[in-house]
Amino acid sequence: MSTKTTLKRIALVAVSALGVGLLSVAPSQAALNTPGAAPFAPATTIVGAPVNTSGYNYTVQQLAGAANFVQFNGTTNVTATASDLFGVRVVITGGTLRSGKGATGTCNDGTNTLEVKSVSTTYASGVWGPNSAGSSTRLLTTDMSNTTCTGNYGAAYTTYTGGSVANFTIGTPTAGTITAQIYGDIVSGGAVTSTLLQTFTIVVLPVASGAFTSARVTKAVGANALAYYNPYEGFYAPRAAAAGSVGSLTVNQYAGSSLITDPSQLKAVTVTLTGVGSLDAGVVGASYLAFPVGVVTNSLAIPVYPDGRSGEGSVVISVNGVVNSTTKFWFYGQPASITAAAVLANGRAVSTGATTGSLTWIDYGTCTLGTEASCNTAVSGSIGTTAAPEEPGAKSKVAVAVLVKDANGIPVPTPVVGSSSNNAVVSNALSNWLLDSGTGDYSAGTYYQHITYATPPQGVSGSTANLTYSILNADGTLITSNPVAITLGGSPATVTMTSDKAAYTAGEAGVITITAKDAAGNASYDGAALFSKVEVNTALFTGSLPSTATTTTAGKATHKFFAPPVPGNWTITATLADGSTLALPVTVAADTSAIDAAADAAAEAIDAANAATDAANLAAEAADAATVAAEEARDAADAATAAIEELATQVATLMAALKAQITTLANTVAKIAKKVKA
Repeated sequence: MSTKTTLKRIALVAVSALGVGLLSVAPSQAALNTPGAAPFAPATTIVGAPVNTSGYNYTVQQLAGAANFVQFNGTTNVTATASDLFGVRVVITGGTLRSGKGATGTCNDGTNTLEVKSVSTTYASGVWGPNSAGSSTRLLTTDMSNTTCTGNYGAAYTTYTGGSVANFTIGTPTAGTITAQIYGDIVSGGAVTSTLLQTFTIVVLPVASGAFTSARVTKAVGANALAYYNPYEGFYAPRAAAAGSVGSLTVNQYAGSSLITDPSQLKAVTVTLTGVGSLDAGVVGASYLAFPVGVVTNSLAIPVYPDGRSGEGSVVISVNGVVNSTTKFWFYGQPASITAAAVLANGRAVSTGATTGSLTWIDYGTCTLGTEASCNTAVSGSIGTTAAPEEPGAKSKVAVAVLVKDANGIPVPTPVVGSSSNNAVVSNALSNWLLDSGTGDYSAGTYYQHITYATPPQGVSGSTANLTYSILNADGTLITSNPVAITLGGSPATVTMTSDKAAYTAGEAGVITITAKDAAGNASYDGAALFSKVEVNTALFTGSLPSTATTTTAGKATHKFFAPPVPGNWTITATLADGSTLALPVTVAADTSAIDAAADAAAEAIDAANAATDAANLAAEAADAATVAAEEARDAADAATAAIEELATQVATLMAALKAQITTLANTVAKIAKKVKA
């Protein structure tokens, strides 16, 4: 497994000195293979996690104490030429070797050197040490039941040999720094050579009795052999409940920068799990733990287990009533769906056949942090396992990306099997394979499967095939992906280069599009290189321009750029593989924005003046209309007055006539009355 915390491997060019102080350096013809992991690793409970400094070199921390120590156990078997004498020496500076275990050996407290070696003539029992004839395998990790070498370094030390593995322990009685150097020694042809294999720096911390100031939770994979920890996301593991703890969350409490050793200063810790998972190996869904003051211990380890269910879980750890850490867990079941996507859908039609795509990974055994962009170890076959997926490299070119999920949508790392609908188009649907760790700048996501495919000799441009990817589950169900369409294309025969505008303003964004077609007029194959040379007659462009690294996808390549900041006629000239050239003119026009703004302002002023004139004309017309209306009203009033006067005259005349008639009638009535009386 290579991760950000497992760095550069040091080649084991084995060397040997059969006694302390007997080293000489000479060229060696011995063959000693590099192990797959560090030869030794810290084995005791220490403060925090080991910190990798380079290669297989680590810094570890331990508290000062009369009975405290750090033990280092053998972790990897080593192979050497069977006839070579090979052993190990541990040299300690600044501290005291406390005990060690090998085949036979000597603990020398005067020089702080442990020799682990053997006088046996065979390695069948797993003895790890010099030999003149026998197996080439040196076992550090099994059957180490031979003599234990224990130094006489004080009654306070208790020998801890750690079972059947090669080991050594170093006491940490006082604060300070101790260095342990592990050498491989080999004798070949009478010449002795020694190689430094590992360096451990032990920082011994003073005992802290101050008040609580902070807490930190460290996270590590548990006993589950299939568990994987992505430091950016969380833990992944199968849902099976019998597989052991997935992760261990360790709560460390500090006084300042020192780990608290006074139990009375420790604060209460609570652990709450929501969703899937369990805090108890034997209970489904156990979701709460409490460690009150007086019960809580420092460096408190909280294991988290699968509980047989698929899904997502979240563990929240609070210290002194304050949330300190939230950790995600994903438990997956059997595959239920497969999604495939073509990244490079144009395979290469060529007489020799070809592989579309290329996979690389960042091997932290050969690369150091900060150099990832230049670390590209080619993948030939398959790389990555469930518990140790790999980080894709910068030069990785994925042809097909596949993601397997269970019924609850949790990513599943089960490898797929590829199939082609037409072997004359794609002869191998899965030629190389990488399981993505979900870390780094070039990752597609945790447990994505990066795939390349192969096209056969004499492939025909324009022909097509569908690729599918399948998994046969243990229960007999077959899960198959969606089809991925692949079309063959030949090498570029015609290439054009255009820009999205005829002219640009200074600094304006632009796009250059390159189109490549093969001799049959189809899009050229994905990844086809186009140019042997590209020249630009100014260095003022920024962004992306065509280059010798330009390749096509689906017959096209695009570059987004920013035009030079000064006016001019610029040219991008690209030379094709056949020696012909393409010239793309890029014109940057002079800046006329100020003149355009002034013209716009003048036009706006004229428009405003015209609007004012129109308003005045409308006002005059309204005044004229009001005058006419007033005159018409006056004439109407005069006519009404005359009519009234005429009517009054008529009324007066009528009244006078009526009055005369009344008088006449009255006179007549009087006369009649007189006659009646008479």
